[in-house]
Amino acid sequence: MQFLKSATVVALLAGAATQVQAAPAQVRSVTPQTLKAEIARNKGKVVVVNFWATWCAPCVKELPALAQLGSTTKGAVLLLVSADDPGVKTKVAAVAGAKGHKVTRLISSDIDIFFGGFDPKNKDSIALPRTYIYNKKGALVKVVTEEQSLAGYKTLLKPYL
Repeated sequence: MQFLKSATVVALLAGAATQVQAAPAQVRSVTPQTLKAEIARNKGKVVVVNFWATWCAPCVKELPALAQLGSTTKGAVLLLVSADDPGVKTKVAAVAGAKGHKVTRLISSDIDIFFGGFDPKNKDSIALPRTYIYNKKGALVKVVTEEQSLAGYKTLLKPYL
């Protein structure tokens, strides 16, 4: 019986030792103006701007799909933007990193103020997750306000790639 207890403890410790903690994502602060400039710099590619937050379960759930999308979709660039309070930068970095992202952006002000500058037409109806898709000419072609799978995102992007 003692042998089984010891073997169980050793197995549990071995499993714990093999788990690798993901590196936190690099977090860059953005304003509406700097985000618009980053979108403009990526003309010639389809740009996917996804707004998420650590407190938004559907947002966090779709982060792995977005990481795959960003790393496997030729001709597209992903700009991940956290709508969390700037005071939780460490948490934002940890969550994004754990879900496969190397970089995320964090809004530089209150969400209402930020969206007032980024998307004034929709500033009063902010829902997360919120994804903006820009075509290769830099024109906004779609706004998606619900969680997507990798297949769902690929379907949304296909006409613009």
